[in-house]
Amino acid sequence: MRLVLIAMICLGSAIATGLASALPASAQQTPARPAAEQPALMQFPGSGWWLAPPPGFTQTSPHWPVLRHRSGAHIALVDFAKQPLTRANFGAIGALTAAGTHDEGRLESVEAVVAGGRPAFLATARLTQQKALAYSLIVEGARQNVGVTLTVPDAATDIDLTSIRAALLSVTDRIADAPALPVSVPDPDPASVRFPGTSWSIVPPAAFALDETAPAMIRHPNGAAIMLIEQPKERIDAQEFKIGTGLHEGTRNESRVEHVESLTVAGRPAALIRTRMTRRALLAYLMVVEGDGGNVMALMYVPDAAAHPDAAAIRASLLSVTETRRSPEQRLGDLPFRLTDLAGMRVVSIVANSIVILTDGPGDLMDVATDQPFAMLSLYPIPPRERFDAKRDLPKMAALVRERYPGATILAQKVEPTPQGPVATVVFTRTPPGKTAAVAGVAWALAQGGSALFLVGQFPPERSDLPARFIKVRNGVRPR
Repeated sequence: MRLVLIAMICLGSAIATGLASALPASAQQTPARPAAEQPALMQFPGSGWWLAPPPGFTQTSPHWPVLRHRSGAHIALVDFAKQPLTRANFGAIGALTAAGTHDEGRLESVEAVVAGGRPAFLATARLTQQKALAYSLIVEGARQNVGVTLTVPDAATDIDLTSIRAALLSVTDRIADAPALPVSVPDPDPASVRFPGTSWSIVPPAAFALDETAPAMIRHPNGAAIMLIEQPKERIDAQEFKIGTGLHEGTRNESRVEHVESLTVAGRPAALIRTRMTRRALLAYLMVVEGDGGNVMALMYVPDAAAHPDAAAIRASLLSVTETRRSPEQRLGDLPFRLTDLAGMRVVSIVANSIVILTDGPGDLMDVATDQPFAMLSLYPIPPRERFDAKRDLPKMAALVRERYPGATILAQKVEPTPQGPVATVVFTRTPPGKTAAVAGVAWALAQGGSALFLVGQFPPERSDLPARFIKVRNGVRPR
C-alpha cells in the first residue's frame, strides 16, 4: 500500500492550505534492488554497431543481424543513412503503424533517450497481428543511424523488461575516430511538460497548464490536477493492490481501489491504479513507472463533477510519462527558494517542487535507514489572512505531527526566539513500521516573508548533535 499512502498524502497537501499542507509523511518503502550485472558488448554481424544483449538472447547466424530468445522474442538491427532525429519522425500516440502488414500495430509511446552516448528515440508499439510488443530504438550515430527492434510475444513470461531496456540503451557504434556528439537527448514532444524539481515529463490532456505555485501541479480549470512524484528505484508489483480494497478508511482520504493494471511505458515496467475517493468526490489515477534513476508516480485526480478529461485522454496522458536524467543541482534550481547550506547532506528527492528531503548516508528510505539523519523542508506561500503565528499555531503543529506520524509521542512543544524570528518547535519520538527501536524527531515552523518555512528532522536518539545540522539547513533557506 506504500504507493497509495504517498499519493494520498501528496493529494492532501495539494488540496489543503497552510499548516495542513506542509508536514510530509515518511514513505513506507522497500530497499531498491541491486542492479543486474551488465553482459559484455557484442557486435551485430555485418554492421558497425554493438550492444549488450539481455539474458537468454543468442546469435543464431554469424551472417544475419538477429538475436533470438527461446520464448520467440528476437532483436533485429538495420543501418540507414545519417539524419537528425526529431519527435516529428514519429506519429501520434495511438496511431496505426505498418498498416495492412504482418507488423501492423498501434504506437503506445515515444521517448527521447541517450543510447551509447548518442541521441536516440525509443518507441513502443502493440503489434495486433503478431500479438506482441515491439520496442524500436533509433540512434543517431557518428556516420550513420541505426534502428534496433526488439519484439516480445505477449505469451512470453520469462523476459525481464528492465534488462530489455538496458540492452537497447547499450547500443553503440564504438568508432574510435568518430567526431564527438553531445550527450543529450533530442527535443522531446513539444506538448510535453517537464514537472519542476524532477527528471520527468508528461503530455497533459487538453486545457491543463503548469502552476508552479507550491505545491506545483498541472491544473485544469475544472479542478482536475496532475502531480509527478519521484521515488527510489524498486520493482513495481501491481499485485499488491486488489480491486475492492478499502484504503485509509475512516479518514478524509478514504478510498476504494477500482482498477489495477500491469503494463509498460516506453518499455519500462509500470502499473496503473484507479481509486475512488468517497469523502472528497474525486477519482484518482496513479501511474507508477520504473525509471533509470528512480521510479516516478504520476498522480491525476479528477473531481466527480468534471466533464473533462475523459478516460481515454487520461490514459494517453499517463502513458506519455518520460524521463530525462537531471542532476540534483539542476532539480534544486527549479525550487522557488534556495538552499544555501545543506550541512553536509545530499538531496534524496524533491516532491511537488516544494518539499526537499535530505540525508547523510547511503540509504534513501526514512523507515529503513533509521541510523541516518533525514531532513524534510518546505517553504509555502501563506495568504495574508492566514499568516503564520508561532505561538497561535503551535498546537496545530503538534496535532499535525500526530496525524502524519501515527503513534508518535510528543515530548515537548515550545516557541523559541531566534534571529530569524519566533520558531514553533515540536520534539517527538516515533517507531517506524517494522522497527522495534524508536527514532527521534523535531519539527520547526517559522514565518519567512509571505511564506511559512517548515522543517522536520529525524535522527537516531543517541545523536544529539544532529539537530544543529538541521538548524543550519533551516537558517540557510532563502526565497528566490
